[in-house]
Amino acid sequence: MQVISGMNPTWGKNWNRVEATMWLLVDLTHAEPELKHESLWRTVVSDTFEGTLGRLTQGRQFGRYADDLQTATRGVSARMSAVGLRDAATLPPIVWIRLMQEANLAPVGSALYSFRQWRKRERNSGNAVRYVYIDAHGKRKGPRLDRDGLSKLRGYSADDLLKLTKEKPHHWPYCREWVRVVGSPEKPAKEPATSKHTRMPAKKVSPVAPLTSDDDAVAPKRKTRRRSRKDMVRACGAHVFDALEQSLAKEVSRKKSLLVAGGRNRRAYNCDLSLNALVAALKAKYAKQLNYKDSTLKSALPHFVSCPRGRPGGIDPLLG
Repeated sequence: MQVISGMNPTWGKNWNRVEATMWLLVDLTHAEPELKHESLWRTVVSDTFEGTLGRLTQGRQFGRYADDLQTATRGVSARMSAVGLRDAATLPPIVWIRLMQEANLAPVGSALYSFRQWRKRERNSGNAVRYVYIDAHGKRKGPRLDRDGLSKLRGYSADDLLKLTKEKPHHWPYCREWVRVVGSPEKPAKEPATSKHTRMPAKKVSPVAPLTSDDDAVAPKRKTRRRSRKDMVRACGAHVFDALEQSLAKEVSRKKSLLVAGGRNRRAYNCDLSLNALVAALKAKYAKQLNYKDSTLKSALPHFVSCPRGRPGGIDPLLG
């Protein structure tokens, strides 16, 4: 399958509702060549959102798309209204995919294929892609990844924007103005300190292998001894470990569990969510038992659960 000629989504930019509907919900795989033009569909989709259906219902070439497009625009509009979005709102494509899934609207196969190809090119570039939001003062905000104390980038992963749930702020992530940022998690090596009279030669630094994922932004793993349970209890506290053990045992027994038994590297469980997303989900379900800081839970959880690291991991398998 190839990307349709004349219809090339710009996955790295924010979209409005017309662009999101056009790219994600209109399947032109088998359409006539004269219909495969972006400007034409911008007009048709925009008119449909506004309730102007003359071109859509009267034009013979659009007949097969009329019912599906009206259903799509009604569903998108209703969901946008439910989460407090203005008609002119713009969001990253991954957030639009989330909104459409919540509205029971399935993105078309050609769109998902194009999205997977774009993500593959991003990963192969060696860059780490994160999403930050703009606060009321115009500053870029987002969590700083601290897995194993190695990552330096700030922001949310695509996995977080697709699956993470938060009680506050209301209607997250739709309530935020999002910006996509691309960068490397490594900090440049510092030159060794020198005295006033003596200049020491700079220390040679071995090159670091590029990242292979835009979702976790984790630097190369160092060969160190895995910390034992005794080490972890000493660092995090026995009460934290006991609370996690009980909560995870309850979670894996649930019908719709976040976990499956038998994780990588002898962990008891495996999870497709990122570590940040798993902590948020567990605290939402077991708030009374897990009344601890996120940083404490993120330090203790890897002893029990294996989460995605280098590859996309927790991202929806349809999205690659």
